[in-house]
Amino acid sequence: MNMQNWNMLLELYRSKSITKASERLFISQPALTRRLHQIEEEFSTAILLRSARGISFTPQGERLVEYCRSMLKQYHQLQTSMSSNTSLSGTIQISASVSQTQFFLPGLLKEFLVLHPAISFEVNSCMSSQSLRALNTRQTQIAFFRGDHTGNFIQKKLSVHHGYIVCSTPFSLNDLPDLPYISFESDHTSSSIRENWWYDRFSVPPYTAMTVKNANICYEMVRNGLGFGLFLNTEPWFHDKNPFYKQMDFKDNTPVLRTDYVACRSESLVLEHIASFLDFTEQYARQTESTSPQPDTQNF
Repeated sequence: MNMQNWNMLLELYRSKSITKASERLFISQPALTRRLHQIEEEFSTAILLRSARGISFTPQGERLVEYCRSMLKQYHQLQTSMSSNTSLSGTIQISASVSQTQFFLPGLLKEFLVLHPAISFEVNSCMSSQSLRALNTRQTQIAFFRGDHTGNFIQKKLSVHHGYIVCSTPFSLNDLPDLPYISFESDHTSSSIRENWWYDRFSVPPYTAMTVKNANICYEMVRNGLGFGLFLNTEPWFHDKNPFYKQMDFKDNTPVLRTDYVACRSESLVLEHIASFLDFTEQYARQTESTSPQPDTQNF
């Protein structure tokens, strides 16, 4: 067992799908399956159970996942302590999308401040396109954003999210054009992803009942039975466990995906506290994604 295997098993446990795990780990399904067989041979026991609904872990597999989670945590703690003999100081200017500000940054900044309490942060919450504009115009040092954008900056991938249809009652895809749609304000990239999916599936526009300010308000409307929403991240609604949801796929079964990034300008990396924060962010994102539960393809 090594770190690659730890990450692989945690991703399988999180996604409950060999196909999704291979996509997120950037390895082929046959290679992933071979590594699984090697681990099962090493421990002389079955780790996974396969069915038409996906995969599940045996009791022995559950024990192995807990071991992997513990070992990765210990490794990251050791790595951090070895690389932070002296505390950094300075101010880090951050611009971030609204949802990343709400759901990702608090934990990240808290963990970083444990190691470097002399660091201070200036955080601006905005749309992804505005976050990148602030980076390109040197109004911020670090930009967190969602979706694919181009520019003169260094970017690191943090996580990949599936799109989901969410409603307070069970539904079928054919029902959607006749159901009230709750839209919310977002940047052009996110709006384009939703629009491309809709018109790949339907020839008529959605029946837009209302447009609200953000995804959190949209979910509150959905939760109260006022319509359905299209979400490109799970944070506003998945913790609730009550809504009915279905993964968004194009007609050719390609999943609707959106990627989270962090970026900075190359000249900022000469500043030790900026370079350290960028590296720490990448490690924190990997650890968070490997341990966070994710929705199934659908729950009804």
